[in-house]
Amino acid sequence: MKKPDLALKEALRVGKKVIVGFPNFVQASARFQIFFKGRVPVTKALPYEWYDTPNLHFLGIADFKDYCKKRNIRIEDADFIRKNNKVRLLPNLFAEIGLFLLSK
Repeated sequence: MKKPDLALKEALRVGKKVIVGFPNFVQASARFQIFFKGRVPVTKALPYEWYDTPNLHFLGIADFKDYCKKRNIRIEDADFIRKNNKVRLLPNLFAEIGLFLLSK
């Protein structure tokens, strides 16, 4: 998506609630690949090479929470997933996917 800010703003204008999900680009296995291999990470949740990725915006869970706070978007609920299990401890570090229920 080229303009997620505009898309989310429009979705919240039209709907009372919006579900957003994205891969967490700053989770531990991605960090290790960057640090130890010196390469852009390729993981199960981020399976593309840098030149082949449909992901145009790289963000982490903490980035998205900050974004919502700055835009006065309410996070009603959130789940964080790694290998089909919920992550409760340090999701920005350990979760592969962030899922959010948002409202104005």
